[in-house]
Amino acid sequence: MVPEDREMVVREMSLDRVTAELERHEVHAFTCGVWEEGVGYTRKRLEYRYYNRGQQMILLSRTDITAMYDEQRRHTRELEEALLRAQTDPLTGLWNYQGIQEVVKKELEHLPNKAALFFLDLDDFKLVNDTYGHAAGDQALKAVADILKRNIRAEDHAARIGGDEFVVFLSDIPSPEVAKDCARRICDHLAEVRLEHTGARISGSIGIAIAPDEGSDYEDLAKKADSKTYLAKSNGKNQFAL
Repeated sequence: MVPEDREMVVREMSLDRVTAELERHEVHAFTCGVWEEGVGYTRKRLEYRYYNRGQQMILLSRTDITAMYDEQRRHTRELEEALLRAQTDPLTGLWNYQGIQEVVKKELEHLPNKAALFFLDLDDFKLVNDTYGHAAGDQALKAVADILKRNIRAEDHAARIGGDEFVVFLSDIPSPEVAKDCARRICDHLAEVRLEHTGARISGSIGIAIAPDEGSDYEDLAKKADSKTYLAKSNGKNQFAL
């Protein structure tokens, strides 16, 4: 038996466990990994049934289900990859609108402290597209995504939810000051960007909502953060509002 399955196998093969399961379900079965010399990893199904209940005679059969197990794992992996693609923005590699909603919902269900949701809107992005073309616009969006990835922690999340709109979720922060520091860094790095071939600059305005103070679900937090981006823009752009 492979090491990770040994404790489970010892438990499931104990006579008390086997007989109790047979009395309840008439069959007791489980699968485990086996390392076979010259073969490698295989998957086995062990199944117990009564051969003669009156005499308490039990029949144990062992079936190799490696091919079935591998096919199930392949199918599961393909489903996971398809789900990830459905929740990922293809241009930037960040979460998309659906993906960030799912992530934030799960995070908020088990919130240990505070959390922060940023709504980031690029300033005058239409002007970049109209002046330099969509290739420059795509370059700008990728630059923003790179800045977000470099300025959040591994446990945080970033998303492009459409057009030039981005969302950042800081999942566990001790105080709003952490969110302010992060937003300030993002704005500073955005101001340093110069697009290749054009030299065009970009900037962004960020609105910040704090959970659970300003909401306990994605919709409420996003709405309040979005409204604060207008305050940031009205104050001169390339800054944040909390």
